[in-house]
Amino acid sequence: HNNHYNMAFIMLGKDNSDFTDRNYSLIGGAKFDFPTYFKEATMDLASMDTSYGLVEMIDDGTMIDEFEKIDTNQVTKKFYETHPDEFDFISIYPSFTSVSGNSGQLHYRVQNNISGLGLRKFVNTEAYGSEKKLLGVNAISDASIQIPQMPISEKDLKQMQNALLHETGHQWGAYVGSNFTG
Repeated sequence: HNNHYNMAFIMLGKDNSDFTDRNYSLIGGAKFDFPTYFKEATMDLASMDTSYGLVEMIDDGTMIDEFEKIDTNQVTKKFYETHPDEFDFISIYPSFTSVSGNSGQLHYRVQNNISGLGLRKFVNTEAYGSEKKLLGVNAISDASIQIPQMPISEKDLKQMQNALLHETGHQWGAYVGSNFTG
């Protein structure tokens, strides 16, 4: 199996005012340092290339619903309209403060081609606009909810890295479902 992966980063806003220096610093820091954290977390068994430029996307009315929930399928489909289908992972960072509590992190498995995880093999790339390349999508909560203060510290960036590592790790983490009942 491939152990060299690449990840695109999207900053999603409702309008241009959402693209603040603070969010560029947080997301840019996470993007820049993630290959090192990923390599350490996998004990040099895998690598992650994050060199593709940070992509800004403004909601066109289809990517964020009335409850301010992000439609990851729509975001990735719009992304692929102007960007190549060469990424194993896409991480989406909403840069707006959601009144509906958009404060969690989620990982969406787009496909699984590995046995032994307790998860069936499947390919759902078409639903995300990919031609069988994309493995997973991370939706990371609004950076200003996670880290409210400026300036940004090393601890803040470590918190961003841990969230991204955690969510990306769900791609391969053991899936036990409800096999363990009392």
